[in-house]
Amino acid sequence: MIRKRNLGIALAILGMTVTGAAGVYAGSNLQQIKAYLNYGLGVEVDGTLLKDSSGRKLNPITYQNVTYLPVRAVAQGLGSTVNVNPAGNTVQIKSGLTDTVPGTSPSIPATDTKVKSSYLPSDFRIPEDAKFNAFIQSTAAGKKYVIVEFTTKDSFETLYSEYKTYLTNHGFQDVIESKNADEFSFNTKNTTQSWIISGTITKKDNETLSSITINWSEQ
Repeated sequence: MIRKRNLGIALAILGMTVTGAAGVYAGSNLQQIKAYLNYGLGVEVDGTLLKDSSGRKLNPITYQNVTYLPVRAVAQGLGSTVNVNPAGNTVQIKSGLTDTVPGTSPSIPATDTKVKSSYLPSDFRIPEDAKFNAFIQSTAAGKKYVIVEFTTKDSFETLYSEYKTYLTNHGFQDVIESKNADEFSFNTKNTTQSWIISGTITKKDNETLSSITINWSEQ
C-alpha cells in the first residue's frame, strides 16, 4: 500500500510516465535505456488497484532493479495533481490532502479513508470506512474550523443516535434538531465551539450509504 508521506517517485523516466511530458526532454537530454514493463506487479493506493483509462491494470517499469511508477495515475490516486512545466523543464506535483486557506476545498478521492483532522475533538468519531468527498481545515480570525463531507456504511439511524448522544454528553443544551425518514441535522454551540452536523441517505452502486457533513468551529 502506497502512502503519500513516504512515496518516492523517481523522476529519471518521467517522460515515459507522464502524458505529454515528452516535450520536457529535448534533444541531448534524452537517453535510450533498456527497461522492463513489469507485468508481475500492480500498483495499489490504499487497497485500490490502479487501472488505466481502458480498465487495464497499470504496470510499473523495472530498470536496474529499481521500480518506477506511473506518476500521474499514482498522484491522482492520492488526491494530487500533476502538471508539466515546459518552461522550467519540470514535472510539478501538488499534494491534495493538506490544510487549506478559507474558502477552498481540495479534491479527495473517494477511496481515501485515512483523512484525520487535527482540529476536531479527539473523542468525536469518524467511521473507519469513511470515504471523503471534501475536507477543509483552516483558521479564520484566529479561530480553527473544519468542514468534512464523507460517506459511510454506518447506518443513518446509528449515526443520528450517536451524534445526538455526543452533543448531549458534552453539555450542549440549545440544540436545533430536525429529522425525517432520510435526513437529519443538528445545529448548536456553546462558549467554546459550534457544531452543524447533517446526514442523508444516499445510494451508490446499488448500495445504501449514509452521507455526512460536519461543520465545526471554535467560538
